[in-house]
Parts: sequence; structure tokens; C-alpha cells
Amino acid sequence: MLYTYIYTDDIQSNYELFEYIYCTKSLQFAGSSNDAAQVALSIFSAKKPDIVFIDADMKDSAAIRLYKMLNALTSVVFITSDSKNYESLSSSKLRCICKPYRYPRFLEVISELGTIKNTISEKTLIVPDENYFFIKGDRGKIVRIDIPEIFFIEGSQNYITIYKKDEKYITYLTLKEIEKALPADSFIRIHKSFIVNKHKIKVVENSHITLDNKVEITLGSSYKVSFLNALESKVVKSGRAGS
Repeated sequence: MLYTYIYTDDIQSNYELFEYIYCTKSLQFAGSSNDAAQVALSIFSAKKPDIVFIDADMKDSAAIRLYKMLNALTSVVFITSDSKNYESLSSSKLRCICKPYRYPRFLEVISELGTIKNTISEKTLIVPDENYFFIKGDRGKIVRIDIPEIFFIEGSQNYITIYKKDEKYITYLTLKEIEKALPADSFIRIHKSFIVNKHKIKVVENSHITLDNKVEITLGSSYKVSFLNALESKVVKSGRAGS
């Protein structure tokens, strides 16, 4: 478990950061403060933070001083809503996340930290176990998705839509990213824009796949061979000669 601490005087604007920490496997929130001295002392607590997020937008000038103090003791990530701050920090090769926060960027920065890169989940989404995961929904909501209930997923540039029987959810992820959070024995890419749940397939006819909810999806020509091979083990065959 990796402990995190946030140095900020504006909890409201950093609410999404708190959500990401709480919902990400392997991360645990250890505390937050607008007092640089208290943050520094947290290094000597029982829950010594492995990562300290420093708000570069704070009105005091302690952010850089705190970084210099902590850098040799723990991993530091700056957070800012100021594009000039972001450019300055990035050009100085300091880790930084710019608001508004995006979960893929959050995980990318966390995973870059050399001290913890081998302990962070390689999956792009929040994946507590094999039966469900969480995605970032609209208005800052974190939404649980039960994997067995997914019928198919449609990708459109940098967004995807997850379809269940009577519901759908749009989130800022790519098909490649969501694919990492899905069990390979249950889901398969059938088109550059579609992933389907094999357990929801009703009929395969020529280049068309019909699901249990009567939705029909085109099977992409470049995915056809791998798709049919994946179904092969489930096709019941006769042992009689010539069949």
C-alpha cells in the first residue's frame, strides 16, 4: 500500500484528486494540510507518505522550498491549474499534473515514479477485483461497472461508451485503455471501434454479430480470423467422419 499526502489550501478544486486516490488500487490517502511544516513532519509519521502532491497554485511561496526539503525523502508531484506554472515545472523536469485532472494522466504520472513503478497496477482503470471496475463519469462522478453486465464497448476517438442491457456510460478513455481492464477470456476486439462480451453473443453470421440484446455489430475484416479462432474452443463438433 502506498500512502499519499496533499499540500494544498484549496480542497474543493482538488476534489477529483482525492477521488482518484481513494479509488485507485495500491494508493491510500494519509492526509492533507495547508501547513508546509506539518507536511514535512508527516515524513516521520507511522504512515510516511510515498507520494506528496504539492499545490503550486498556493499563494504562499513554500511549494518549491517544500519540494527541496522532501525530494530526497519521498516522491513529489506538483499540481496546478496555471498553464505557465505547468510549463515552467515541466521544463524543469519536475513531475506535474495540470487541472482539470484526467485519470489516465494521473496514473501515467504515478507510474513514472521510479520508486513505485513496479507496485502500481498496470491497468489504466481502477480495478479492485475481477468482477468490476470504476470509471470517471460526468460531473465528477465515479461509476462502478460490473464486468459481466457489459454487452459491448464502442470507441470514438478519445472517448468510449460502455453498453449494458438498459444503460450506457461515456468516459474519457480509449479502447486500448479499457481493454487492459477487461478479462481476456470474456472480451474480444471485433472491430477497430468495438469490443464485445463473448458471453453476450447470440448469432454470428457472415460479417455480422448479433448480441443477446438484439444489437447487431459488424465484424471487421482484419479481426475476423482472431475472432473465429477465439470462438473455436466453444464450438461443439461432431466426432463423426466427414463432419
